[in-house]
Amino acid sequence: MKMAKFKIWMVALTLLMGASLTSCINSDETESAFDGAGMFYVVNSYMGSYFEDPIGNKLYPTSASVLAMETNYGFKMSETKLAVIYYKFVKDETGTAKAKANTTPQSYDIVLVSAAACDGPDLITTATQEEMEESVTENAPIVSLTPTVNNGYTYQELKPAFYDTKTLVLPIAWRMENKSETIAQHKFNLVYVMSDTEADATDLVLYLRHDRGTDEKTDAGTYTQDGYNIEEAVYHFEGVTGKKPQNVIIKSKNNETDSKMPEKYTEVSVEYKTNQQ
Repeated sequence: MKMAKFKIWMVALTLLMGASLTSCINSDETESAFDGAGMFYVVNSYMGSYFEDPIGNKLYPTSASVLAMETNYGFKMSETKLAVIYYKFVKDETGTAKAKANTTPQSYDIVLVSAAACDGPDLITTATQEEMEESVTENAPIVSLTPTVNNGYTYQELKPAFYDTKTLVLPIAWRMENKSETIAQHKFNLVYVMSDTEADATDLVLYLRHDRGTDEKTDAGTYTQDGYNIEEAVYHFEGVTGKKPQNVIIKSKNNETDSKMPEKYTEVSVEYKTNQQ
């Protein structure tokens, strides 16, 4: 069953990529609604806030556009670690994007067109499976970790992927009551069980657990793409095995038809690369 059969709230099109810094610079084509889009870390410092990709490119939003994102979308840059943004470059009188300096990586001033936080909860680590069952609530299945969604132009299958070596992005589809305010009831915790990793292990195993809060209805579907920092799990895995994992396996209880919890896990595997960018 495809997620296209459900009503889906589209806050922003989430792209698993860094910014296209040269996508529309000096373009002679008809002006588009945005010059670039992508997923970025949010850096909040005493010098101000900006967006940064894994290779160090920086985007500095105008204060007015940051305020507009908070007013229109509830996006609070000061409270966000990872975000998906659409933006336009601030350009000079010739229509050229204004770089803050002639350096590599690059830095640009931008105007935000839309923005959405995509921070997942902090990774939870437990010693055993029993501890996970006792301490991390799981009271509803998910629909899929590989949902098919409408991106506004066509249908696209999303898959778990690494943003960089520490951040795993999961596209999570689930069911809920047909009210947008119900979204906040749902929490998706990623768990690493230390006893699962033995000395000869080659793959790192994580568990995604769905806490539906008080929402017991399943008449609508939606999805999110959240980034989880798994550095702690990779560090422990290396300590036990003496090497980095070949793959990361995410186990979840999936049910595409109703709210009944299945007995068996569904597994999705993602290759772990040490040179992720």
